Amino acid sequence: MARRKFSPIRLGVWGILAIVVVGAGRCGRERENPVDPNFPGGGALQPPGNIRAQADIGRILLTWDAVKINELAGYGVWRATSATGDYTRLRGEANDANVTTGRTVFVDSTMDVSASRVYFYRITTVDVNGQSSERSGFVSAEVREDKRPPASPANLSAVRDENTGHVSLVWDAPRADADNQELTGLEGYRVFRAKDSEDAYVLIATVPAAQTTFTDTTQLDTDLRYFYQVSAIDRFDNESVRSRSASVSTPETGITPPGGLRTISKVGKIELHWNPSNDDNLLGYLVLRSTSTQAPFEPVSSNVPFTTAQTVYIDTNVEVDVVYFYRVQTVVQDPDRGVVVGDASPFVDGQAEADESPPAAPSDLSVSLDDEDAGVVLLRWAPPTRDDGGDELTGLSHYRVFRSKETASSFVEMAQVPGVQTTFRDTTVEPLTLYYYTVNAVDFEKNGGPRSTPLSVSTPGLATPTRVTAIAGKAKITLAWAPNPEPQLSGYEVLRYSDPLRPDVVSTFNTPWPAYVDTPLVGGKTYAYRVRALGSGGLTSRLSDFVLATVLDDDLAPAPPEFLYAKLSGNTDIELSWRASRTDEDGSEQTGLHQYRIYRSEGSGSAGYEWIATVDSTTLSYVDEGLETSTMYNYQVRAIDASGNESQASITVSLQTGPDSRIARPTNVAAVVRNLPDEGTVVIVTWKAPQGITRFRVSRQRVGDRSSSAFETVSYKLRDTKYIDSNVESGNTYVYRVVSVRGIDISHPSDPVVVSVP
Repeated sequence: MARRKFSPIRLGVWGILAIVVVGAGRCGRERENPVDPNFPGGGALQPPGNIRAQADIGRILLTWDAVKINELAGYGVWRATSATGDYTRLRGEANDANVTTGRTVFVDSTMDVSASRVYFYRITTVDVNGQSSERSGFVSAEVREDKRPPASPANLSAVRDENTGHVSLVWDAPRADADNQELTGLEGYRVFRAKDSEDAYVLIATVPAAQTTFTDTTQLDTDLRYFYQVSAIDRFDNESVRSRSASVSTPETGITPPGGLRTISKVGKIELHWNPSNDDNLLGYLVLRSTSTQAPFEPVSSNVPFTTAQTVYIDTNVEVDVVYFYRVQTVVQDPDRGVVVGDASPFVDGQAEADESPPAAPSDLSVSLDDEDAGVVLLRWAPPTRDDGGDELTGLSHYRVFRSKETASSFVEMAQVPGVQTTFRDTTVEPLTLYYYTVNAVDFEKNGGPRSTPLSVSTPGLATPTRVTAIAGKAKITLAWAPNPEPQLSGYEVLRYSDPLRPDVVSTFNTPWPAYVDTPLVGGKTYAYRVRALGSGGLTSRLSDFVLATVLDDDLAPAPPEFLYAKLSGNTDIELSWRASRTDEDGSEQTGLHQYRIYRSEGSGSAGYEWIATVDSTTLSYVDEGLETSTMYNYQVRAIDASGNESQASITVSLQTGPDSRIARPTNVAAVVRNLPDEGTVVIVTWKAPQGITRFRVSRQRVGDRSSSAFETVSYKLRDTKYIDSNVESGNTYVYRVVSVRGIDISHPSDPVVVSVP
């Protein structure tokens, strides 16, 4: 469907040109009903017609013809940044979620007005039931950027308060933009002040648009005329022409200012001199300073009204590249007025000289080994008292410490220390090395002075181990190296690395001998090693070069343990002991004994052995507790090496537990899970004691263990009928039983109780 194109028209309301484009007919209109999605729109509700858009700076005026229906609630105004873009309903004076306004005119000032841009609008009709018509055809207009400043503030006046010395300014706000055009916004005002003449105004304040007054509380100089002007600014920082000036004059004090004020430039400071006052009531002088002749002159010190009682002042709080202006006032004790600060002298300027002279070299440098740590070099020196040319010292910021190794010709800066510090500890030295040191001083302008006379020191130490070798074996690597000859030698440190390409230390070992056997190791894996010598007083050598070796695979099991022996250690406890395996199964040197496994069977047969426990290779005994009375038990032990090779079984030993002595067993055994404040989750086991029995033994079995057929004793000599088991884990099930104990005799176990820990 074709669209009609409208020509530009002249707008009478604001006298500006607006472009209006209307979508012809009903082509492409969207149907919209937020309340009832099934409402078809169309016949019952029609969108408004004759929609017009008029653009101005910062806003667009929309108008349309009213829709004549009895139950009209208002209109929805929809906006987009393109004709076919996403339209968003604008909020207006109505609280209804579908209604923007109840009138046939709407001013949109909510858009981005920082730049010119075209906006598109469509209108809907909304009735009191919340039903909405189709959206109308679109219209568009281009909002204009505000580059027009306000007009100047008018009727500026300035009045000085004779008591406080403050100056009050009042002015009228502008009612239009420049050239008498409509005012498009007012953000605030800028207040300017000039001294002596109107040649150099300085901005002294900014006030908001709602305020048309300002009080200048600055302490103004006496016997001078001050001029004020005000400008207006809008929110886009468009600034008006300044207002006409208003002025005030400050009175004289009647006290003559000092004469002959002059400055002398010095390095990093400015000296001021003036002629003495002959006033009989003289108290002293007040020195004022500013960085501009048009800016306020402020006292250089906080002890107002006196800076000094002398006729000289040295200003050290200065920057070299800044010109400073000074004035001096006489301070007297007037019999009638009290302390009075006189009129200010004419100003003079001064500028500090740059410090281009470095400090002299530090003196009396000493270099020595630290008395408490021979691996630390201690430096001491005296600070310079003059600059390098012999003049007064003009600042000391820090020292630079230089070091050279083996010769006095390759100095490198290694540290900086503050100017208040005249010592340095070098903790980065290497043993058996000659070092040279020198120090220079640096001032605050980064002028570095000459270095002190170099001094040297030799660090003690141990020679680096040499001829280091690594020989691979099964589950081991044998290291050896040439012995160190130093008398202070105390031993060696061996460092093992698991990855030769990325050597991170895994383990360290100390040995007094020039050899070390590293075992047990994993077969087929490569290890890297370095060695250093250790000496008394904390001395160490440098690390040796890397050596590598790959551990041979170990497929030989250890020989079985020897001389397995069993004895009763209680009525139902059997204690086992054996002698360690000493070789591999073929009689060769043993390659990495790791642990022992204990196996048990019950009865007179030799079959049915079960693995019941494991102990490490340093343990040569085991107690099997809580067994059945009058029962024959058979035992074997096997040795395991680091590669998991398991030996043949040891000899078998058999032993029968003691007879049942008919001690009554505990009854009414119960187990419950509880949460105790100090112990957390526990299992509490209780029982009833047989008559005459006061001691008990509690055994526990965890359901699901690979050795689940064996109970482990968790309490041996309990003198209570309650046991609290705090060594339990969530998600496990436990079985408990209790036996009576009298002397070396024990009863049959109680009936078992089962409890699950949640």
